[in-house]
Amino acid sequence: MTGAVPGAMPETGEHNVHPAYRADIDGLRAVAILLVVIFHAFPAAVSGGFVGVDVFFVISGYLISTIIFRSLERGDFRFGEFYAHRIRRLFPALLAMLTGCFIAGWFELWPDEYLQLGKHMAGGIGFVTNWLLWGEAGYFDTASELKPLLHLWSLGIEEQYYLVYPVVVWAIWRGRGSGALGGWLAGLALLSFGLGVMRLAADPVAAFFLPQYRMWELLAGGLLALGGHRQQVALAVLQTRYAGVLGGLGLALVVGAALGFDGEFAFPGAWALVPVFGALLMLAAGPQGGVNRKILAHPLMRFIGVISYPLYLWHWPLLAFARVAGASEADVGARVLAVATSFLLAWGTYRWIERPVRFGGGSVRLWVVGLVVGALLLGGVGWMTYEREGFRFRQRSFGERPEVSGTRTWEKASPGCRARVGPPAMDFCREPETGDPRVVLVGDSHAGSLYPGLASALDQRGVGLLFLGNGGCPPLFDTDFARGGDAGAKGCMAVTNHALEVALAAPTAEVVVLSLRGPRNMHGTGFGPVEASMRRKDIRWLGGVAGASNEATFSGALEATVRRVVNAGKRLVIVADWPELGFDPRVCVRARPFQLGVRRAEECVVSLAAAEARNAPYRALLAELASRFPAVTVFDPWPGLCGAGVCRALEGGDLLYADNNHLSLVGSRELGRALAATLLQH
Repeated sequence: MTGAVPGAMPETGEHNVHPAYRADIDGLRAVAILLVVIFHAFPAAVSGGFVGVDVFFVISGYLISTIIFRSLERGDFRFGEFYAHRIRRLFPALLAMLTGCFIAGWFELWPDEYLQLGKHMAGGIGFVTNWLLWGEAGYFDTASELKPLLHLWSLGIEEQYYLVYPVVVWAIWRGRGSGALGGWLAGLALLSFGLGVMRLAADPVAAFFLPQYRMWELLAGGLLALGGHRQQVALAVLQTRYAGVLGGLGLALVVGAALGFDGEFAFPGAWALVPVFGALLMLAAGPQGGVNRKILAHPLMRFIGVISYPLYLWHWPLLAFARVAGASEADVGARVLAVATSFLLAWGTYRWIERPVRFGGGSVRLWVVGLVVGALLLGGVGWMTYEREGFRFRQRSFGERPEVSGTRTWEKASPGCRARVGPPAMDFCREPETGDPRVVLVGDSHAGSLYPGLASALDQRGVGLLFLGNGGCPPLFDTDFARGGDAGAKGCMAVTNHALEVALAAPTAEVVVLSLRGPRNMHGTGFGPVEASMRRKDIRWLGGVAGASNEATFSGALEATVRRVVNAGKRLVIVADWPELGFDPRVCVRARPFQLGVRRAEECVVSLAAAEARNAPYRALLAELASRFPAVTVFDPWPGLCGAGVCRALEGGDLLYADNNHLSLVGSRELGRALAATLLQH
């Protein structure tokens, strides 16, 4: 998003001299940022606007490489000055945006949202947001459009690249001479491109977020800069004769990709060649070509290009906060306002923050030290926010009652239970307050959201409950799975085996309850629009019969688990699972300080037909197991949640769900009372 040439003013310094300013490059930045902003605000208008990021990568690679090559040629390249320029270029606007998000989040975000913002703030300061986003998996990953700092992934890729790239170029230049540099860079670019294409098929999220699969785009810009540096005469002739053709074709490729691509394309991969090649052609055309001179160098395009970096930083958080506040895809006005505000903030940031720091004089050393210290402090604040779980005391701002807030409320492992159960450590381990357990609940995070209500209901009847399990790990013996394109298992088997073995060995335990997100485990995918983009969390079961489907492997593992529990002499109750909503239920209550609207109660539902279609295979499997094993009872939570053709997220103004698929405290209490009654019938 950055590149080293700022806008209308060159930076000063004795070394690492910047190339002559080209107005058309600011115009190309404008094309890139406009595509990105329009795509994020109005994706139907420019379905492939995400290619603007690829254009930014090429520009950045070209400009930074031009600086490095010229400085190496002159013999005055200095690493310290290079990274000092990067800090003065990146940090002022970045720190301003992060501070703004932190303040806005304090008043507007729920604790679980705020803790994630804090983690992403720390990741943004360390330029590792892309790695954090790649690694975020599990049921609790927030939908991408609700993450205010999601866009920092691209900044992470750039800066990780520039930590290594100057060192590699310098080493090759000094060790093998400048003549060898082109071959090395071309080889690295081809290697990165090939690895990215292969990785795209196995793990598209890794291919999108990780630098080793995207650095070929920056290297492409570097190769163009190297060619122009060495073949200046040939380049001048090319620009004289074909500048108009090069610029026109390049612009057509970039705009064509933006209009023709969409989310169904396997991207980046080979398709990324289209916008990358288009950007290279426009850069190669030079400033005098008709398209570059008349369109890209237009004063309006130059202005947008000058503020493109702060505009990139501000536009996405504003759109994300608008969605958090309840703006739907139908709220065009809210998105227009967010985009307009981002332009104003971008101009203000450039005018009063970025420009004074970069061009206002003063000691470079002091500026750099101050910016680094400020960044470390802000990153520390972000990490503390994450460690303090989003400062849950702020929840009073969202309504006094947890029933309204809908925040996930289950408790995790207690030290006493950990000592009692022993290793391996598991997410959930809660033992009865007094006495020995008569009931053992084993499961994943769905069991976790059911636990508070069930524990309270059983405690009122003097029945002890032991709760064991791991988030994201279905309670199945000898079975594990991978997520998305991950090659290795998630690591559930050891924990779930131990939890189930403890349940079967508990001498006072008469009943074992299994609770899990069955439909997702059976289908392997999430449900509804809110999980449509979370492909990394898709489940691929391991250890089944060769060639068996996910459904068959899961069904076999569940049957084997049922058989072992029944053979151990325990009564088994399986929770049939509640319907998934497919949307965030927090849009159904007015519980944020700033909220654009509240979805009507009749809209806070999922159709019964859709829920039945999603759950039918799992419920049929449970019915078949119950018919074959007399000791098995299936508890059906649907009667308390569904009726009149819908399954609802609200009950009397209170949320029954904490998110799109987990119970709130109210929902847990309602289902917990009903389940406790079922458990005590025998």
